[in-house]
Amino acid sequence: MIRLGHWSYQRTIVMAHVLILTDRELIIIRDDPDSPRSFDMTRYGGVWDYIPLERIERIACRKKDANMLSLAIELPLGDSGGEPLRGESHAEVERFLNHLIEWAPEAVLQRSSP
Repeated sequence: MIRLGHWSYQRTIVMAHVLILTDRELIIIRDDPDSPRSFDMTRYGGVWDYIPLERIERIACRKKDANMLSLAIELPLGDSGGEPLRGESHAEVERFLNHLIEWAPEAVLQRSSP
């Protein structure tokens, strides 16, 4: 955030999100960019995606730059979804990907760099 007098400028690089891995599904909870803003410009609202692990066909993790990763999940019939991830917690992302690939029986993990 940059502050100039009474004005401040902030740019959202990654929307707030949570990835929850259970023994049967991947749950992605993220901010809803279309939700209305409150009086203090805060957005309240979220989108919950439930993805059964047996439906995941491919997981692609791409390094966009030093601080940003992109996680893409492909499902049958060409459906896909993705989440941008901050790259500072690279060890946590690797641990998450290892659990996800272990628990999703049909999934293939693909890693690539920019």
